[in-house]
This record gives sequence, structure tokens and C-alpha cells, in this order.
Amino acid sequence: MIVNASNSVKADDYDVDALKKIFLKQSTAWPDKDKTEITPYQLASGTDEADVFRKEVLGKDAKELSKYWSDKKADDGTSEPISKKTSDEIYKLVAKDASAIGYINSSYYDGLTDEQKKAVKVLRTIG
Repeated sequence: MIVNASNSVKADDYDVDALKKIFLKQSTAWPDKDKTEITPYQLASGTDEADVFRKEVLGKDAKELSKYWSDKKADDGTSEPISKKTSDEIYKLVAKDASAIGYINSSYYDGLTDEQKKAVKVLRTIG
């Protein structure tokens, strides 16, 4: 789980329950003085990482999650987080956007240069 390096949040502040609320859009603002809106990015369904994230963080299977988003859209117009196909896409978005949070493959992160790693902060490792 990564955020932009300029984000003032600390890893200790974000347990699995807090991350679940962000990715289910039950928590929509960072705790900064401006209450900046959170922009969550997720890997597209069907990837191993998305399956692990859905199970370990969201606690829902694909069918339950689909129903959750269908109901949420009908209730208040809220759409699910933006999906991207690769860890590279998510890394690049998070590295450029101070409001962003996303999850990427740990081996992808391990392959980044030290300079690239400076653009993001790791909040938590999942799976």
C-alpha cells in the first residue's frame, strides 16, 4: 500500500480497517488541515494482487464487492476506486498525486530504483 511521499500520513495510522474504509469509500478525506479528498487506485479484478487485497483488506469476494458497488452507486452515486491494469500505472499515478493511495505488487516495488522509491511512502504490506 503506497501513498505519495508528500502525504503527511504515517503507516501506524492506517491499519487494515482504515484501509478498508478508504477503498470502500466510507472514509474519503485525509486527516490533513485541508481535509484533502482521497484518490484511491486499485488493480483491476482478475490479478492476483486484487484477489488478495479484496480478501485480506475488504473482506469480500468478487460477487459481494460487485453488489456493494452496485448498491452504493444506487444509494449515493459513489463509484468504486479507479482500476488500473498494472502496478506500474498505479505507482506513476500515486507518485504524481499527493491525494492518491494505491496498492502495487511488492516485487514491482522492490524493482524500483532508490530514486523512484523516494516518490512514494509504503504504508503497509499486505499478503
